[in-house]
Amino acid sequence: MRIGLFTDTYPPYINGVANSTYILRNELCEMGHEVYVVTTYPGLGGHKWNEDHTVLMLAGPELKFLYGYVATSPIHLSAQEEVRKLNLDIIHAQTEFGVGIFARICAKVMKIPLVSTYHTTYEDYTHYINFINSKTVDNIAKMAVAKLSRLYGDSSMEVIAPSQKTKEMLLGYHVRREISVIPTGLKLDQFSPDHFNPDFRQELYDRYGITENEKLIIYVGRLAEEKALDLVIRGFARAIEMKIPVKLLIVGG
Repeated sequence: MRIGLFTDTYPPYINGVANSTYILRNELCEMGHEVYVVTTYPGLGGHKWNEDHTVLMLAGPELKFLYGYVATSPIHLSAQEEVRKLNLDIIHAQTEFGVGIFARICAKVMKIPLVSTYHTTYEDYTHYINFINSKTVDNIAKMAVAKLSRLYGDSSMEVIAPSQKTKEMLLGYHVRREISVIPTGLKLDQFSPDHFNPDFRQELYDRYGITENEKLIIYVGRLAEEKALDLVIRGFARAIEMKIPVKLLIVGG
């Protein structure tokens, strides 16, 4: 099949959606499919291809305050013609805005089946627009999230949820399309014991004052309110109160 993966974020950006889309693209290629990615790049208008003509990038301003998110317009007429030339069998939207809307436009205009994956629990992100920390504003934002999620879901032939929890949330939004739970894959070979480096491990232990008799809890991810890192810290504090020999290592930014 000729598959188009449409996403607002893709490597070299580091985040869950970018990584998930990258893994999906590679696995589909290994299965023999012809896969094209439509994504973004920070720039002032237009579009461009990567060197091997498999990634089409749409320009947009980079929002530094939002982890470098590139807010491209969903209207790209010249890029739309590039997509038409690909003669895609299916479009798989990974995001809801910018490129996600562009995916829906292409699918409708070109009469291509559209599948969408709902990666992001947007109701956990409403604090980014609730500048006055108002409960009323937060409730209105969450209602808007529910309506938009239902609109995006029902505009697809099928919706993919990465977890049962996400599926139940979408059902709570009254999304009427079929929802399939397909967890995001992992490259398990990256966690193979063959990669274990005792010298590097000891260097880290020495650098952060970790002893052999201590358990080590590691958090890896963005340092943001929606990640609920405060729960991890409170749990760690409780472990310290109980005299449990443990260290907490936070990796992120």
